[in-house]
Amino acid sequence: MRYYQLGVVLTLLYKQEDWGNVPYHVDHIFPSSKLQVEDPIEVGFEPRKANELSDKGDKLANLQLLTARENESKKAKSFEQWVKKQDDSFFERHFIPPEPRYHKLENFDVFLDRRKEMIVDHLLDILG
Repeated sequence: MRYYQLGVVLTLLYKQEDWGNVPYHVDHIFPSSKLQVEDPIEVGFEPRKANELSDKGDKLANLQLLTARENESKKAKSFEQWVKKQDDSFFERHFIPPEPRYHKLENFDVFLDRRKEMIVDHLLDILG
């Protein structure tokens, strides 16, 4: 799926009254630059696992919509570092598990699984 298609899917997750008035960016929760094969290997992942992480970086469960200002403040910081500065409403608004263990690169697979569950629960709730 392409980013513009994923962006459309992501809009189903957000309650925004300002669509069209505020520019939103499709953001990688765990930055794609931190999921490149070299970075996970540097922190101890086996090459095969590092390739898997890199391949999963563009999956819907690793994407969110941020305002341009939010995305600029994040840049390529690690998710674990950046998320510490967010308030409680951030986790709920973006379907991010609030427990710090999910915010570590070594738990990326578990994060994706948990976030998928949260997204599916929300979509099922919308559909009734």
